[in-house]
Amino acid sequence: MKVFYQLFLVIGLFLTSCGKIQSLVYKKVDGVDLGQLFSNSTIRLNLLCYNPNRWGVTLKKADCKIFVDSVYIGQFVFDSSIHISALKDFMLHIS
Repeated sequence: MKVFYQLFLVIGLFLTSCGKIQSLVYKKVDGVDLGQLFSNSTIRLNLLCYNPNRWGVTLKKADCKIFVDSVYIGQFVFDSSIHISALKDFMLHIS
C-alpha cells in the first residue's frame, strides 16, 4: 500500500510540474539615449520585461529588428548571457 501512495505522489508531481512555457512579457522602454542620428546612428535603451514562468531561464542571445510606424529602423543583437528569475521583472540593456 505504501508503494501505491509513493507512485501516486510521483505521478501527481509530474503532472502538475509540466506546464506550457509562456513567452517573456514586454512591459516598457526606459532610459532612451539617442546618440549620433545621421552618419552612424546609435540608440541606447533599457527594456523592462517580465518572466511569467514558474522557473528561471538563462537568456543567451536575442536578435531583433526595430520598426517605428512600420518603417524599418535597424536591428540589435544581444549576445550576453543573463539569468532571468522566475516570476520576476528584469531589465535588458540594449545599445
